[in-house]
Amino acid sequence: MKTIVLIAMLFAAAFSASILPEGEYRISCKVNPNNVLDIEKAVNNNGANLIVYPWHSGNNQRFILSYIDGEWATLVAKHSNKALTVAGSAAGAGYQQNTNYAGNQQLFRIIKTSDGFYMIKNYETGYVLNCNSDAKSDINNRLAVQEGRDCSDGQKLVFQKLN
Repeated sequence: MKTIVLIAMLFAAAFSASILPEGEYRISCKVNPNNVLDIEKAVNNNGANLIVYPWHSGNNQRFILSYIDGEWATLVAKHSNKALTVAGSAAGAGYQQNTNYAGNQQLFRIIKTSDGFYMIKNYETGYVLNCNSDAKSDINNRLAVQEGRDCSDGQKLVFQKLN
């Protein structure tokens, strides 16, 4: 009986604990650790693109991780207080910032990979963020896009807690 209780407690702890603590993060790419997720041109408007850009420590490169239920979370850009949002349902769709309404396009699961990195998976589409795509914004910055989960290096991220 004690064994069953212990197994149940371990199982509950494993699935109720969040992968990362809530807080402010710099999110960088495994393929080039100096490149981070960034809201293009630090604009505050809805629809501003999520790009991959060299770290300059601006608030548009800092994201607040907040859990909705211990498993699914929002990522909010510090400079605008707007949530990362998948801009479409197909592979290759980009990410933008939009007013935070905690809808399915704005909910993400942070998944730890076997080699110690993280992936960001969207609730609605099941796709993960890739920071090493060839897609470009209107002003030629590299866009972060969603694609199928294959654990490629472009999908692996480093979350560095800033506070």
